[in-house]
Amino acid sequence: LNFDTTIAISAHDGHTGVSVQRWPVTVNFAPAITDQSLPNAKEGVDYSLNFIDTSKVNMIHIYDPNVSDVHTYRLLYVGETDTFYRDKNYGVGKTVLTGTTPHWLEIDPFSGVLTGTPGITDAPRTAGGACGGQESVLVIVEDACHLQTWAWLPLTVDSVQHLPNFVKGPHDICATNKQQFCDSVKV
Repeated sequence: LNFDTTIAISAHDGHTGVSVQRWPVTVNFAPAITDQSLPNAKEGVDYSLNFIDTSKVNMIHIYDPNVSDVHTYRLLYVGETDTFYRDKNYGVGKTVLTGTTPHWLEIDPFSGVLTGTPGITDAPRTAGGACGGQESVLVIVEDACHLQTWAWLPLTVDSVQHLPNFVKGPHDICATNKQQFCDSVKV
């Protein structure tokens, strides 16, 4: 909470006596998500590569003037719908949100760290791409006093070039002359 705001009352007795009483006013500000987009993901690679090098840990960044506030993080996934409030305590700013986050992505509810590994069917997803376009991740952040904020963050998923893999078929294929023949090769 922010304690830099005060209310003061000053009383004068008409002579030289002055009395001042001050009370701190606590003001809680909603957190703000500062990310505009998320770093690219790569098919088959964990989204947060390792936790030894913090520069390779992908997470949601926020700003909150209430520096001691504790926050929780949540993703809303494709197919989910939920009701959120800008101020949950007073029911202010009611909004129904529909999830857009791909199911392979997860978030730590206390740190905002993103993890998960996109599979072969999750890539490629790029802006203006012919294969479904960019992913959109819906992030919801709530502070200890239940002020909520949310944002849709674009996420590109890069594909990996896979080598062809031929599957061995039957040992002998017999075909008769002047008769139609059809077979398939599984790659």
